[in-house]
Amino acid sequence: MLIAMVGLNAVVKGLAGPTTAIMQMQAIVGIGLNAIFLGVIPTIYQLIGAIIALLGALSIILSNPPAPKKP
Repeated sequence: MLIAMVGLNAVVKGLAGPTTAIMQMQAIVGIGLNAIFLGVIPTIYQLIGAIIALLGALSIILSNPPAPKKP
């Protein structure tokens, strides 16, 4: 819920691409929380997917420099 509220605020006030990429990291957070609190060991496919998602989000965030602010 917190991710959705922060993400919505960033979409309204900032660039949507990097914000969406960060919001989609909730699946990786879910895998980590399952491992910590429920003791569920992630499968190799989940780990590969998490790495691909993380690299994709980083590429989106780093490839879009912030637009210059107009006075």
